[in-house]
Amino acid sequence: MDPDLVFSLVALISYISLVLLLVPIRYDHILVIGGYSLLLLMKRYKFTKDLSPFLFVWLFYDGMAIFTDNVSQRVQGKEIYDLDVILFGKFFNGEAPPIWFYQNERIFLVTAITGILYLAYIFIPIIIALVLWFKRENPIYYRLYWELSLTFLLVTIFAVITFYLYPCAPPWYYVENGFSNPLTEVHPDSAQLQDVDDFLGIPIFRLFYSFESNPFAAFPSLHVAYPILTALIWKKIKPKRSYLAWLFPIGVAFSAVYLNHHWVTDGLAAIIYTLVSYKIVQLIVKRQFTEETNLG
Repeated sequence: MDPDLVFSLVALISYISLVLLLVPIRYDHILVIGGYSLLLLMKRYKFTKDLSPFLFVWLFYDGMAIFTDNVSQRVQGKEIYDLDVILFGKFFNGEAPPIWFYQNERIFLVTAITGILYLAYIFIPIIIALVLWFKRENPIYYRLYWELSLTFLLVTIFAVITFYLYPCAPPWYYVENGFSNPLTEVHPDSAQLQDVDDFLGIPIFRLFYSFESNPFAAFPSLHVAYPILTALIWKKIKPKRSYLAWLFPIGVAFSAVYLNHHWVTDGLAAIIYTLVSYKIVQLIVKRQFTEETNLG
């Protein structure tokens, strides 16, 4: 039996089993399972095997549901808020930047633009990964695909572990409750993005945040980590225009703060998490590609 098929089947069965164990099944799970199964029926075994890092990222997101009750009883984050005030308070009237933005009137156009950027944080790196994979005949692109996909997975793993050890309240929760532990169940909040939903009359962002299984996953910010990773990869694809790629993580980082979803310190931590994860993956991928070259 094709080893890629075996790996893909194990990945799919693992995904189905863990979803059934961890969370109520949703239509997005059905779409993922159906799409993955269809690719297997079409005998796209290499594609399904190589796509597995993103499948496991989805699993880790859903997996946070198993400790949500635990972390909700030990909400933290005052240290992060205090650090934001110390580092940036002098520029924001003595307040943490996201709280200052919350207290002042917003411009709807800016909210809409930042909302689009904030939503794109996970789709842009996946699109770039797919482009790299379909250009895999060039070994440089194939190597970059693995650098992106494996770092995407590793930084997620590190972040989820941190979310459990240090459940940090995001700014929107602080505005409503301070840093007290919730007395009732708390659900993720789309915060200022509700303004866009209300304007459109379509609950786009409310629906997006309904997928979140842990509302206390602010530190580090994966919304900032994934775009940083995208910029690092783009720098290798287009080294002469790499400065353009940094507009994406900068825009998403600003959006995270402006929309009351993250502290600035969450974004700073994301830089460290991403760079460390990327360095580890580079060492792994470099070794693997060197061995394949030697074998060839």
